[in-house]
Amino acid sequence: MSNSQQRSESGLLVERGITPDEFQTSSFELIDEDVSVLVAAPTSSGKTLVAEYAIERALSLGQTVFYTTPIKALSNQKFKDLRTWLGKESVGLLTGDNAIRPNAKVVVMTTEVLRNMIYSGSTRLKGLGLTVLDEVHFLQDPYRGPVWEEVIMQLPAACRLVCLSATVSNARELAGWISEVHGHCEAVIEKTRPVELHDHFLLFDKRHRRIEEFRTLRNGGANFEVERYLGKMNGQRNRGDRNRGGAAGRPRRGEVIKHLDAMDRLPAIFFIFSRQGCDDAVQTAIEHGIDFLDGREKRQVESIVDQHVEELDAADLSLLNYDVWLEGLRAGVAAHHAGMVTPFKEAVEDCFAAGLLKVVFATETLAMGVNLPARSVVVEQLSRFRGEGHIVLTPGEYTQLTGRAGRRGIDSAGHAYALWSPYESFDQLAQLAQSDDFVLESAFRPTYNMAANLMERLNREPAVELLQRSFAQYRSKTNVVRLGEEVAKVDASLKMSKSELKRLGGPNDNLAKSEKEPPARLNKFRPGSILERLHGRELQYLLVLGTTSRRGGEHRIRVVTPRGKVMMLTESDFDQTPKALGEVELPKPYAPNRRDYQRSASKLLKQELAELGLVLEVRRPANDLKAERTRAENQIAALEMTKGSLMDRIAVAEGGLARSLVAIEAVLEEFALASNWALSEKGRVLQSIFHELDLLVTLGITQGLFEGLSPEELAAVLSVLTYEHRSRLDPPDPWYPSALARERANALMAFGKKICQAELLQGLQESRLPDPTIVGQVHGWASGHDLEEVLEDDVSVGDFVRNIRQVIDLLKQVGEASVARELRVNASAAITLLDRGLVAAAARLQDGEVEESSGDDD
Repeated sequence: MSNSQQRSESGLLVERGITPDEFQTSSFELIDEDVSVLVAAPTSSGKTLVAEYAIERALSLGQTVFYTTPIKALSNQKFKDLRTWLGKESVGLLTGDNAIRPNAKVVVMTTEVLRNMIYSGSTRLKGLGLTVLDEVHFLQDPYRGPVWEEVIMQLPAACRLVCLSATVSNARELAGWISEVHGHCEAVIEKTRPVELHDHFLLFDKRHRRIEEFRTLRNGGANFEVERYLGKMNGQRNRGDRNRGGAAGRPRRGEVIKHLDAMDRLPAIFFIFSRQGCDDAVQTAIEHGIDFLDGREKRQVESIVDQHVEELDAADLSLLNYDVWLEGLRAGVAAHHAGMVTPFKEAVEDCFAAGLLKVVFATETLAMGVNLPARSVVVEQLSRFRGEGHIVLTPGEYTQLTGRAGRRGIDSAGHAYALWSPYESFDQLAQLAQSDDFVLESAFRPTYNMAANLMERLNREPAVELLQRSFAQYRSKTNVVRLGEEVAKVDASLKMSKSELKRLGGPNDNLAKSEKEPPARLNKFRPGSILERLHGRELQYLLVLGTTSRRGGEHRIRVVTPRGKVMMLTESDFDQTPKALGEVELPKPYAPNRRDYQRSASKLLKQELAELGLVLEVRRPANDLKAERTRAENQIAALEMTKGSLMDRIAVAEGGLARSLVAIEAVLEEFALASNWALSEKGRVLQSIFHELDLLVTLGITQGLFEGLSPEELAAVLSVLTYEHRSRLDPPDPWYPSALARERANALMAFGKKICQAELLQGLQESRLPDPTIVGQVHGWASGHDLEEVLEDDVSVGDFVRNIRQVIDLLKQVGEASVARELRVNASAAITLLDRGLVAAAARLQDGEVEESSGDDD
């Protein structure tokens, strides 16, 4: 039977009446030839159909299929989708929260679960014919990314792969790596969006009290009309009018919503990089009377909501501000973020999918694979807070967010909006909008758990060879010189950015005292050059009338300002080399010393500045300086992050992975978990601990730190390993339920410090330390107290639930890894105490599917 005949008989394609796109057909042909495929295509372009075609074919051949995703929420969604298509009994689910029909022919799981199965030698891998790796570009995630590479490198060679990815610049390179480490893989690339995307820029015109909308791009580049318009609006302020903030302003959310509604561009997703910001935005919309739904639609919302919250009691609903949340949904407005409890979040998703929500305020987690496209997307800011500062979005991140704009088969075009901000330039937006530079990087690094499993399965040489097969190593084989050149460029940009920040009066504590500003260079300018000079807080535009050079190499320039002032400037009069804006032809005959000539030149400069949309020199107000400083600080943070990434890649290219493995082995030997590339009896515990603090968890088990505790105390003590305080505010002092719990938590802290010391000695990145902030909350919940009694004022219900579920996950691992019967029993009892109420509801699937025993060796 020919491949085309196979496709014509595909029940999937016939049932849905689908005529495949060209990239889908190319993918089908490769799948029919038993070739692995990497499909790189925009959001909503139809990548899922390729996976479903491969699943249908694998099932027809009697093969088992694994479908992996990066997060539990996406796994749950895919489980529901596949079960609707294939039937309830054919699809299983394996996540940290659920184990449902784990022996089904198609099993959906997180990628970590598959990695664990590989290391445990699961018998399920024997009949595995196909693995779908959804959102495979996730392999560049710093924390979870290495898992994807471990899976690809160690899956059975007979298992075909279907890798689904966002559009990345180096898709063929990734496919080449997969071919080298797993088996023949072809890249199928589709760059055209199924729905055309239009990028827009919104600002509020304070003069006319209205929103102005511009297309961000024109003729493939930044829309010059925007810069011209902004220049004119800035000029309003500079002529001394009462509007000191300038005529350009940031549109308010309510105004943007009304604008989109008037333009028939709803539903819309507003991306706000703050959970509290999302919740506040809903409340503000309600207070401003926004209401999109009629009576029938409101009843539909209530019906959907009832299905999701029926198992929550009145006290929990009250604590969750249920009435306020429902009021937003009934108005067609909602928030969506990781801090929401699962029933609420899934109700929002179902309402949106049913077309009942017109505006959703979401964090970036909504862009991570959850299938909720809209007609429009609004990206409220181009930077986001990451630990120590705000970092500008990468082109890939911006594309992921705006990729949700435009619904296939519904919208003729999608619309991506960005808003004016004093802290972000229009040029930054234009660069993001027109860039297709999304190079997939590797985040691969050996971990303690990985090293332990390699020690148990392989000799040292094969283990090192496995690390050398990583995508990071593959990319870096011939890149050391190029990477060094990139580091030099970044260093130069860093020096300029730090110089600018210093000149703007920003903090210079981080600048080395030895760093001196490079002297200004004036020798490259000639008569007719137009210069931009920042002198203190004064921005000046100058026209060069003449140049001279003195002995010793000193250069001087004679300049005239738009106001007719003539100056002779030396290089010492500039903080740095001025910026050249262009050149003009000076009046003739050339007579720069004559006053009438100077006046003519000054007039010529004014005319040229007007053409450029620029204004005369001004003394910038403090709020402008603050915005400039913020931009400079963000630029420095981004450059330093880029430099760190480049240095890591150089280390990898020069054998850094092998050195890291040697260093990890030395740390394990320091704590008597290994010796001469062999695990000790205690070291074998590390094989089954998959956690950010895997070594510390292992030491807690092997040193008996979790024994002798009650189930409630055990849960509380384990929370120091799962929780990490991220707020900018100092955490409250921890409360310990007993002296023994305090002693064990302090012992874990002491071991954590010893691990950091050992890592520092070996040149490894230091692990984070335990955090006892929520010990009291976890103990209170395990002791049966109501949520209202244990919840702190500054902790959301969703965050609390997620924290408890992380403790439950670690309790499962500790119980399974321990040989002490008492600890196993207490861990199981602690899980029972914690897994109740809202915490249990967060892991329960909507239709009441319950967890069952896997009945296997995993």
